[in-house]
Amino acid sequence: MKASAREILQRYKAGTRDFRHFNLRGQSFKGAHLEGADFRECDIRSADFTGANLTGANFICVKAGLQKRWATFWLLYSLALSVLLGLCFAFVVYLITLIFDSSSLENQVVGWVSLIILAILCFVSVTRGTDEALKVGALPVGVGALSLVLGVAGATNGFLVLVIVGALTLVEVQVLAQALALAKAGFQLIVGAGFLTKVTVILVVVILTKTHVVILTEIKTFVVLSVIVALVLTLTIAYSAWRAMKGYSQYGSIRNNAVVFAANGGTSFRKANLTDAKFNQATLKGTDFREANLTRTSFHNVNKKYNLERVKVTKTILANPAVRALLVTGDGSYKSYAGANLKGANLMGANLMGANLKEADISDATLENASLEYANLTLTNAVATNFTNAQMTGATIEAWNIESSTKLDNVDCGFVYLLEKPIHETTDNRERRPSSGEFAPGDFTKLFTEVLDTVDLIFREGVDWKAFFTAFKEVQVENEDTKLAVQSIENKGDGCFVVKVTVPPDTDKEKIHRDFTEQYEIQLKLIEEKYRAQLQGKEELIANYREQIQYERQRNTKPEEMINTLASQPRNPIIINNNNNNNNIQGNQDMSNNNRVKVEVENKSKVTEVTGGNSSGNVNVVINELPSSPNPNESGIKELLIELQKAIASSSLSEVDKSYAQDEVENLEKAVQNGDENEKKKQAGKAMRILGLLLPPIAAFVTILDKLGQLFGLG
Repeated sequence: MKASAREILQRYKAGTRDFRHFNLRGQSFKGAHLEGADFRECDIRSADFTGANLTGANFICVKAGLQKRWATFWLLYSLALSVLLGLCFAFVVYLITLIFDSSSLENQVVGWVSLIILAILCFVSVTRGTDEALKVGALPVGVGALSLVLGVAGATNGFLVLVIVGALTLVEVQVLAQALALAKAGFQLIVGAGFLTKVTVILVVVILTKTHVVILTEIKTFVVLSVIVALVLTLTIAYSAWRAMKGYSQYGSIRNNAVVFAANGGTSFRKANLTDAKFNQATLKGTDFREANLTRTSFHNVNKKYNLERVKVTKTILANPAVRALLVTGDGSYKSYAGANLKGANLMGANLMGANLKEADISDATLENASLEYANLTLTNAVATNFTNAQMTGATIEAWNIESSTKLDNVDCGFVYLLEKPIHETTDNRERRPSSGEFAPGDFTKLFTEVLDTVDLIFREGVDWKAFFTAFKEVQVENEDTKLAVQSIENKGDGCFVVKVTVPPDTDKEKIHRDFTEQYEIQLKLIEEKYRAQLQGKEELIANYREQIQYERQRNTKPEEMINTLASQPRNPIIINNNNNNNNIQGNQDMSNNNRVKVEVENKSKVTEVTGGNSSGNVNVVINELPSSPNPNESGIKELLIELQKAIASSSLSEVDKSYAQDEVENLEKAVQNGDENEKKKQAGKAMRILGLLLPPIAAFVTILDKLGQLFGLG
């Protein structure tokens, strides 16, 4: 039944919502309010819904697109354009026949240039796509223009050849793609017409314009050459147009232009609000969805012959071919949608088992009853996403962005992984939750309700804490209206740290995570630049230091050297037991001091036991002799050296590294007492560089070394 737009709007205003089976071809509903209207099985070809509010509207099984008269008009237009292009190409092919003009060298050059350029463009179009051919075609046009400017002999003809060959090939591909977008039969008609036009005009032009005597042999040669060139050219162009409309990425510009052309005069939903609307099993060829609100709009099983490949989709999630296919078929199992824009996508009941959704935006989307088993949701933006009744067993949810608006009701989940990759390369530990067994019904929702207001910052290769805290402060300044606080720092081992940051409800956690990541990288680069000049000789310093350590270790393994070293320490009694000579050597005995060193020597070559002792005793005594800070609220060199000494003693460094680190602390103390300012800086700088290499980059050491560097004037 046919009805006008005015009649439909009047009925809608009176409370009617059922408009099934109406013929609404060519009617205008521009800017109308038709929320919840039922247009099932209507004919809406060439109807205009631009800017209309169609929230919750039902367009199941509708027929959209171009009316027949529009389709016929555009096919005839394409046919006429194809014939015109055939005439132009006939001239190009005629130029190729000049190869056989022995009377003019210039003509032969033009002919060979035409053939070579045409062959290159056809080859590039077929193998690498028309987008690449556009770039290649720009080169001969530029060369032709240059030759024209420089006045090269024959430049006029050469320039015309280069421009015509470079442009017409791509224009005809566009025309055939437009025909294919309109109708397959029209495409075949235009291909045939273009081929016949080329062959006919070539023969006529060649015969009428030859200045020398045309003999029978030449005519046969021209006929064969003309047919071959026209056939190859036509097939190449037709093949490129066909691949463009099949969605090959190398032909993106051709396809987009063809779709826009073919949709002129078709059904328009441009800038319409189609939230929760349904287009299941609809025919949508030639429909305009540009800038439409497609939040939770259903396109399941739209006409399989055309899917959504021939609709205008600019500035919508439909611009991605992979997303279009997913919305239509609902099958994305084991496919990659990494970084894809799926904001507001209707994926109800979709099969996304094993799919890669890393860094994808699925906010405001519905995944009710969807299968997400073993899917990768790392860094996925799932704010306001509906996971009700979804299956999520085995999913990876590292640093995914969820908040109170995310629906996790009745999620069917046995276990999840908190990390995308194992903490250690030698294991498969990806922080499974629960660690063993499976979630009881409702446990998954309870677990993640507790972490809805946190952002996880994961560092897999250690943390530069100085860069971390600086970056954190920068993020706090950039987000001054958002209260941020470090909730916990968890050391997973092997340099892997997880820092949980609490944020207020409804915070854009993805932005916080992104801001911190960017700032952290910036701070790392600044620190690297700051110390690059100081560490130019790092490799040589490390090498010399290692040689020194190796030499000292070898020297101190000799019993005589060990005896001399220990004997020089007056603070503790020394007992040397030599198993061969049964001699006791004692020095400075003070039995009231239970803190003593015992060394057992076997055959004067092997030290078997060293116990007790305090290797930092002398350093403590010397540091205590330094003057205290004049400001009781600020630590001076003395206080910092004592703090550094304690941090070294309580660290996880090996005993050997602790010993050498304490030696450098003593060197810093000596630098303080050095009267020569230049020598003082040089001595302190060397000790600081060695400490920087010895000590792990944790906050306790980084802060102290930074303050000491400032006090010593090292920058």
